[in-house]
Amino acid sequence: MTGWDDPDIPEWAVSNNRVVLTHDVGDMTKYAYDRIRAQVPMPGVVEVPDRLPAGRAIDDLIYLIECSFDHEWEGQVRFLPIR
Repeated sequence: MTGWDDPDIPEWAVSNNRVVLTHDVGDMTKYAYDRIRAQVPMPGVVEVPDRLPAGRAIDDLIYLIECSFDHEWEGQVRFLPIR
């Protein structure tokens, strides 16, 4: 989704029933919180820091996927690593 306008990404995620994974904690989480405050659909955002080793990020994401129910992440913003 490189090159997309940031506000378009959560809208696409809603339309496609997807959670957004991002390294862009500043902008993407802002748009997510704006959607939550406006009470418009927001499927969830998981911020993955650039400095997090890829193996740890993958393990944490697998854990989230395996331990989550459908639509559990709606309206949620979460940050890796899982502590």
